[in-house]
Amino acid sequence: MAYRANDLNVLAYANGFTLWHYAAGEDGGRIAEQGYFNAANDPWPTLKPGDWILWTAGGSGGQLIVTDSAAGSVAVAAMHRMPPAAETASTRISG
Repeated sequence: MAYRANDLNVLAYANGFTLWHYAAGEDGGRIAEQGYFNAANDPWPTLKPGDWILWTAGGSGGQLIVTDSAAGSVAVAAMHRMPPAAETASTRISG
């Protein structure tokens, strides 16, 4: 599934840094691919280097950092990927 602008929202902004949340209705496998967020920077850069994107999709999620940005182009790198909820349910620490 392609990027959808309405699913990208600002969670926090300070001193030129933006923390974003992207809620996708798809498998998260494509979200970290280079070029997935290119439409977010068309016609002008919205996502900037150093911004973080927290994403959720199909019971999974992760963290990306924007590494490069220009009009119509966004490069990201994975910071952390969360396993699907079904995998984490059995590994919870009981207290």
